Amino acid sequence: MIKRQVEWTLVNKDEAVAAKKKSVETRKLIFKRAEQYEREYAEKDLNLDSSCNFVKPSPTMEILKSFHPQCKR
Repeated sequence: MIKRQVEWTLVNKDEAVAAKKKSVETRKLIFKRAEQYEREYAEKDLNLDSSCNFVKPSPTMEILKSFHPQCKR
């Protein structure tokens, strides 16, 4: 009985160490992807020229949006 407990303890310990190592690697990968996306979007912002077709919403549209039932929370 004791021998089996020792074996299971070792197996569980090895699995816990492997899971922790995998989570650390995954976390590093997530942060690297986030940094990459941040660089890409910063580069896109720098590459925008004055031909951007952004139209500022009119004040009447803002008033109409305030009456919309979905906007009231």
